[in-house]
Parts: sequence; C-alpha cells; structure tokens
Amino acid sequence: MPQEEDSKPPAATMGIERMYQIYEKLNSAEDKTTLETEYRQFLDAAHRSDKEKRLASQFITRFVEYFPNSYDDAVNAMLDLCEEEDLLIRKQVLKDLITVCKKVKTCIPKVADVFSQLMLTADSAELQNINAGFVSLFHIDAKGTLAGLFSQIRGGPEVMRETAIKLLVTRVKDLSPEIATLQFQRALYYEIKRIIRWVSEEEFNTFVDLIMSTKLMKLVGGQQLIMDLLYEAIGVEEMLFEKTHIHCLFTATDHVLSICNSQIPPDKFIVYYFTKVIPAFQELIKLDNYVQQGILKRLCELLVLMKPMNDGDLRQCLDSAMTLAFEILPPIPSESQEIVEKSDDELKMPNFNFSHAECSLFFIHKLGSFLPEYLPSMTGHEEFRSRIQFLNRGASAYERKLREDFKNHQQKKMDLQTVENKQKISSLKIVKNLNTLIRDLFQKPPKYTGTVILSWKPLAKPQLKRPAIAPSYLGHKAIRTGKDREIQRYQPPGGKYSRGGSFGPGSYGSGGRGRGGSRGRGNYRGSGRRF
Repeated sequence: MPQEEDSKPPAATMGIERMYQIYEKLNSAEDKTTLETEYRQFLDAAHRSDKEKRLASQFITRFVEYFPNSYDDAVNAMLDLCEEEDLLIRKQVLKDLITVCKKVKTCIPKVADVFSQLMLTADSAELQNINAGFVSLFHIDAKGTLAGLFSQIRGGPEVMRETAIKLLVTRVKDLSPEIATLQFQRALYYEIKRIIRWVSEEEFNTFVDLIMSTKLMKLVGGQQLIMDLLYEAIGVEEMLFEKTHIHCLFTATDHVLSICNSQIPPDKFIVYYFTKVIPAFQELIKLDNYVQQGILKRLCELLVLMKPMNDGDLRQCLDSAMTLAFEILPPIPSESQEIVEKSDDELKMPNFNFSHAECSLFFIHKLGSFLPEYLPSMTGHEEFRSRIQFLNRGASAYERKLREDFKNHQQKKMDLQTVENKQKISSLKIVKNLNTLIRDLFQKPPKYTGTVILSWKPLAKPQLKRPAIAPSYLGHKAIRTGKDREIQRYQPPGGKYSRGGSFGPGSYGSGGRGRGGSRGRGNYRGSGRRF
C-alpha cells in the first residue's frame, strides 16, 4: 500500500494562521500592553515569506502605539522590508510607514532618512509614492523630516547626498506657510549652519539661496542670523587661496551687501578682509586679475556701508590698508631733481595699477574718516604723501592722454561704444576718483570731505521732471503730451444748444441769458474758469 501523504499545511500557511490568531487576540484585549511577546511575533514574521511580510507590515502598524519598548525594533523591521525586491511589498510598507509616523512621531527622522535613499529607484510609480510619502511626513512633523534629510546630507554617499539636497530644496520651497513656520525655518537655518563650511561651490549656492528665500530675511533678527551664517561659511580662522574658498568668499560677500543696513552693518566682514585677506595680498598677486579686483572691489563696497567701529578694530584695519597701499603705490625714483624739473608728459612713469590704487586709497579715505588722528601720527606719513603726489602726476598724464584719444575719436567720428573705448571711459572715472582721494589725503591734516562714487558703480540717473503743459487759448485744438499722444479739449455744444457766439476768452460772460443766462449754471460758465 502506498504511504499516506502528509496532510499538514505548509509552514507559511501555519505562520499566516498564527498571525491572524495573534491579531484577534490583540484586537480583543482590553489591555494590549500585556501582550508584547505576542506582538513581537509580527516582527519575526517580517523575515519570512512574502505573504507574511505584507501581513507583518499591516499588523505591526495596527498595534505599534501600544508597545513603546518595541518602537525601534518595529520600525527597523519595516525599514528592512523597504529593501525587498517585490514591488508590492515595498508599496505596502511605504504606505504603512506613514501611518506609523502619525502614531509615533519620534521615528520620523529615521523614516525620512531611509525614504531619501529610496529616491534612487528607477520605478516611476514607486518614486511617485516616495514623493507623496515625503509630503505626508512634512505635514506630520516638518522639523523631524528635516532632521532625517540632513542626516543623509551630512553622512550619506555622494549620490544619495545630491538626491537628498535636491529633494530638500524642492519640498521646502513648496511648503505652505502653515507648515514652513518661523520655527521650522530656524531649524532649517541651524541645520545648514552645521554643514556650510564643508560643502561644494554648487551646494553652497543652493543652501544660501534656500535660506535667503525664507521669512528670516524679513526680520531684523533673521537677517542677523543669516549674516552670522555667511560669516561662518567663509571660515573665520584663515584665508585659503583655493578656488572653492574664493568662490564662497565672493558669494557670501555679495549676499552680505544685499542684507546690510543701518541696523546690521558689515563690521565683522570688514575686519575679516583686513586681517585675513589683505595681509596675504602677495598671494593674491599669484592669482588672476579677476580675483584680485573681485576682492578689492567687494571690500570697497563693504566700506561704503560701514558704521563707526571701536578704535582697536579701526587701527588694525588702517594698518593693513596702509601696508597694502605701500605695496601698490610704487616708490619715487631716486632721480628726484630730474623728476621735479621734467613735466608730467616728459617724465617716464612706472606702470601704475590705477584700479588697485583707487581701491587702496578709498580704504584709507573711508577708514580714516572714522579715525582722523591716525594718518598725521602714523610713521611714514611723509613717505605716503610723496607717493600719492607721484601717483597724482601719473594719473594726470594718463588723463590727458585719454582725453586726447577721445577728441581724436570724435573728430574721426569713430564709435565710442567699443569695448576699448568703454574701458577708457571707466579709466577716466578712476582718474577722477584718484584726484578726489589724493586731494583730501595730501592735505595737512588730511580731510575727508570729498565724495567718491566707485568707478565700477553706475551713476544715479537724475529724475527728469515732466515739462509743464501750457494752457491753450486756440479754441479747442488738441494738447500734445509726449510723442504722439493727444488730449482733446472740451468742445461746447453747437447748433440750437449754442448761443452762436465765439468760444474763447472774450466770450465768457457775454451775450444774453441764453441757456442758463445769469442764473443757475450760467454763473459758473461765465466765471472765466477754463475747461
């Protein structure tokens, strides 16, 4: 006789039946917290067959809030299921994890961290579910979701880091004001501040643009926080002459210039430039001219916005500015008698860098206005005066040459809008500023009354007054205002509704009563008031 087949159901079937039994027991229990041992069997089922895994995700979610001691294990078991190859299991788990987060908000950072890793999936439907999951997480706990994303940004592999940053920017900008509260934006600020010094150029721009788009920019306290962030970003300890650091310095300074006002002066950045950047000017010379000019020009623009500082910082900045001036301004040649006797045109001048000289003297002029006693008491003051006097002779000779060139161009009717001629126009602005600065600084004691508009800044356009329109006494001709626009004067009625007299200055109040005559509106019409 053949042996009877074993009638026992498969192990997976027995597991599912057992899971339903535990489910019924938990569901009917008045005090579910006493059944934690049974509940943990769901966690074990998350590592068995596919059907059991899907059921485990649902049952863990159903009772998770009753077992706080098992929170971490429960969430970890479900996060493990996110790595399953079966798309149906992953879809079920993504949905259930959102429900778990609603019940246990403390797990949101961990879930957001894993969700950001899942963004690398190639399945468009799954990617859509993950994006929807992030929307739900931000609605449940925006700050917790933020913490999870930054956990991946700080420590994840490069590809996941980039994905997390893109996701962060996209989601944060789409948040409603009810979710993106001031508290949330402060949390965003502090998360960015933790990493700002260790990001790439592109990431730096991304994070700074993101924080600049928040409500913090509309508050004085928030603007100060952003200033502190930018100061942190450039690295307060040392100036590193590397491409990334130069880029961050320029970007941070440009944002500072857009934030500064009477309540938030750029004092810390000015001191940083003079104590960390300018002393290494010899290193700057090794870089291209764009970097040199970029640093000098930005510092000039910061000084335009400066407010009075303490004397210690001012002296420190002035010492640095004077050292730079002596590096930029060439010494007077030894043939001093020959220099005195020759005219500016006959004298062979060294190659002055007038752009650098403009910035250097502007530093001294601006800082010195806050500490007038510095220059007269400075060692080397007479040498400084001699050098700027020599610079003035070179600038005067250069100005005459430029004006002669422009005169020749005009006579020959040459185009003045070429790149070369535009550069010459800019050079004339530089020479004009040098004349103003040297005139003030050469005096004894130096004066700081001259007004300088930096040569690379556009001149303010004067407000053109609209010409007054003279009244017309020529019947009802049209008044022209502008090129082609006409305003038609009022035309009185004709025919039987008119008195038939002429309409002009001599007709007011004349004639018989007619329509209205000397009563009612007739008094108004005959009063001499023009239409």
